[in-house]
Amino acid sequence: MIKGNTTSAVIVTYQPNETLLNNLIKTLTNQVEYIIIVDNASNSCFLKELVQPNKTNINLIPLPFNVGIAKALNIGIYEATKTSDFVIFFDQDSDPEKGLVKTLLHVFYEAKTNNNICAVGPQFFDSRTGEKSSFYSEENHNESLSQRETPDWVLADHLITSGSLIPISIFSSIGYMKESLFIDLVDIEWCLRAKSKGFTCIGTSLTTMTHSIGLDIVNIGKFHIYKHTLTRYYYQIRNRVWLCQQPYVLLSWRIRYGFRIPFLALLYIYYSSNKLKTFKYMLLALYHGLFNRLGKL
Repeated sequence: MIKGNTTSAVIVTYQPNETLLNNLIKTLTNQVEYIIIVDNASNSCFLKELVQPNKTNINLIPLPFNVGIAKALNIGIYEATKTSDFVIFFDQDSDPEKGLVKTLLHVFYEAKTNNNICAVGPQFFDSRTGEKSSFYSEENHNESLSQRETPDWVLADHLITSGSLIPISIFSSIGYMKESLFIDLVDIEWCLRAKSKGFTCIGTSLTTMTHSIGLDIVNIGKFHIYKHTLTRYYYQIRNRVWLCQQPYVLLSWRIRYGFRIPFLALLYIYYSSNKLKTFKYMLLALYHGLFNRLGKL
């Protein structure tokens, strides 16, 4: 039961860029009532300066070691339950536009009339590719928002974590983030789990957020390969393999993403500076994913 619109922003940080994080906090100050920063054991001294006596709406939760994105999000969600009706997540380098939270709340209530909404997210703009995101679902088959007669929102099988607005009360029905995934596909797993329980995610183009993925990008025709660290490649492959085996995941998603796994692994190896080491990590990821060996590598 949603009682109001009080919103907490949860930002998970790990060795954040001071300028980008400060800009994000400034942008959010007038959009949300509370800002919760969950830090995964960074050595950034400036984080402590964010919590001042005159900044009572900013709460810094420093963790003694890196617990991963999923557990850090859960810690932030739990803290938000004490004060708020909604929680909205942000990466440390996200750049939401002004009025984003207000717009997402408006879209949530507008769509909620005829849908069992669990989350709403903005269209994001990739500063590297210059492209705007699309939202895929079984219902709209990757329909472009610009093709709709009323392009306010569309159904989405899943949303990215950053920018997702979720009513606190939903977590009692769907559950929290799956901590054993550690980092990659945490958002997709939660959204697909929600869909299996009868809930719906929606995406909107009424507000946007600038968001960059990976350390660099490799363009292969119309496709993009986002370069990450070797451990991130491991988590991406392992968690995909594991998720494709879960009975609550849509069959169409399992087929579509399952077929991509070997191609992704080969591309990661091909574009790696240490191909033998990457090959070994890919084999380990496949093995761990198949046999449910999750958690931190």
